[in-house]
Amino acid sequence: MSHDQEHTRIDPASGDRRVSIAIWANGILTVAQVVGGILSGSLALIADALHNFSDMAALVVAFAARKISGRPADERMTFGYGRVEVVAALINYTTLILIGFYLIYEGGMRIINPPEVQGWTVVVLGGIALMVDALTAFLTYSMQKGSVNIRALFLHNLSDAFASIAVVVSGALIILYDMWWMDPAITIGIALYILYLAFTEIDGPIRTLMLGSPPDIDNEAVIDTMANVAGVVDVHHVHLWQMEEHEAAIDCHVVLTADAWSRIEGIKSRIKRQLKERFDIGHSSLEFEHEHSQHENANLYGHGRPGEGDEAHVIEILKDNSDVIGLECRGKLSLDDLKGIHITLHKRLAKAHEPGLVIDLTDFEGYKGLSAIHEDLKMDIAHRSDFDRIAVVGDRKWIELGTSLVSALTSAEMRWFDTCDRDSAVQWASRR
Repeated sequence: MSHDQEHTRIDPASGDRRVSIAIWANGILTVAQVVGGILSGSLALIADALHNFSDMAALVVAFAARKISGRPADERMTFGYGRVEVVAALINYTTLILIGFYLIYEGGMRIINPPEVQGWTVVVLGGIALMVDALTAFLTYSMQKGSVNIRALFLHNLSDAFASIAVVVSGALIILYDMWWMDPAITIGIALYILYLAFTEIDGPIRTLMLGSPPDIDNEAVIDTMANVAGVVDVHHVHLWQMEEHEAAIDCHVVLTADAWSRIEGIKSRIKRQLKERFDIGHSSLEFEHEHSQHENANLYGHGRPGEGDEAHVIEILKDNSDVIGLECRGKLSLDDLKGIHITLHKRLAKAHEPGLVIDLTDFEGYKGLSAIHEDLKMDIAHRSDFDRIAVVGDRKWIELGTSLVSALTSAEMRWFDTCDRDSAVQWASRR
C-alpha cells in the first residue's frame, strides 16, 4: 500500500494532560530564563527563553487545535475542522522562522559589542531548561508520529533541548576561559538550527493547505488503477488532495464505454473499493461520462485546457468511422498536447483493433520544445503493430519531420496527402 495507514493513536484525554503539563512547565521556565538572562547579561539565555516562550505559545496553539479539530462538520465548515491542526503547525513553524532571524540579528550585534556575562547563572538556568525541554519532548514524542501539529511541537522542544545544551556549554566556557564572545556565537548557532528545522518541516503544512497531492501517494498508480477497471476508457480532470493530515481525497471524471454505461453503479463501487484498499483514499467523488458525450481534449489534471481556454490544439475527428482513428492538429503542439494524443489513442485502441490512423496537419504550425518531442512521441503510436496504415494530411514542408518521427515509432505503411485531400487519406487508411 502506498499510503501509510499506521498512525500512532493516543487517548485524547491522556494527550491533553500531557500537553497541559508541558504548557505549565515551559511557562515557568520562560519566566525564570528571562529574569536570569537580564540579571546575568546573557543573550544566549534570553534567546533560549524566547525559544521556550515560542514553545509555550506552540503548546497553547496545539492544545486549542486538538480541541477544535474534534468538532463535527457544520454548515459553515462543511469539511469539518480537521485542518486546524495543519494551520497550527504552519503558525508554529512561521514563529520559529521569525525568532531565528531575530536571534541572528541580536547575536551579530553582541559579537560587535560583547557585554559581560555571569557564567554560573547561565549554566544553572541552562541546566534547568534542559530538564524541562527533555520532559516536554518526552511527553510529546509518542504523539508526534500521528500529527503534523504535534510534530511541529515536538521539534520545537527538541530544538530547545539542543539550545539548552549549547547555553550550558557557553556558560562553562565563560567561567573557565572568559570567552565572552561564545554567548552571542552560541545564540547564532541556536538560531541557525531553529531555521534549519523550520524550513525543512514547513513544506508539509503548506502543501496540505495549498491542496497539493499527498506526497506518499503515487498519482500515476491511482489513475492506472481506475483506468484498468473493466468498462473504463479514460480518466481526466483529476484532483488529488489531503482533506486533513491523514485523510486523502480524490475527485475526477471517469469515461465509460457504451456497453458499461448500464453497469455504472457496480463500476463506481469497484473503483471506490480499490482506491480505499490500495491507497487508503476514503473520500472519492466520481463524475461519470458516456464515451459518446465526453469532454473533448480534457486535461489529465485540473479542469483547464491547453492555452487556458483557447481553441484546443488536438481534436479527435472521424468518430463515425469505425475503421480509422482521426486526429487534427492545430497551431503549435506542446508536450501536454502530445499527452492528449496519447490518451486519445490509448482509449480508442483499448476498444478494438484499428487498421488505420489519419493525422491532419492542415493547420499545424510546429512544435513547442522540439528536442523533447521525439522521446515523448514514443507514446501510443508506439502501439506499433496496432496500425496497418498511417495517412498524414498537410503541408509538404512537414513531410520530412513527420516521416522521420512516424517511421521511428512504427513499421506501419505511411503515405502523405495534400491539405485538401483528407477524404482520400481516410479512404486509403481504412482500406483492409
